Amino acid sequence: MTAMNLFLAGIVFKTLHGKRRDPPQASEDRRRQIEFVVKTMVLSSIVGTVFLSITLILPALELRDLTPLCQSLFFQLLAVISFRALRPDDINFDVYKEEPLVA
Repeated sequence: MTAMNLFLAGIVFKTLHGKRRDPPQASEDRRRQIEFVVKTMVLSSIVGTVFLSITLILPALELRDLTPLCQSLFFQLLAVISFRALRPDDINFDVYKEEPLVA
């Protein structure tokens, strides 16, 4: 768990302080991207902890038969949450349009 959390913290650090991948990106879009990455990494840490807990606790309680069911429900919930987070309508594509050449 510590290694996973350090990895996720490294991704957040690189997002905040690393080189911009898209220089013409609008500052509002950049802010939203950083916010999305930070929220995703924090939620990934929480989800990873919950997943590991479920995987370890069910066999300890002699409920080994429920492990596949719980994991399936867990991954389906994760997929629904992930797909709802994708919103390309919020991106400002005007910064990528070519400027008209002045003759």
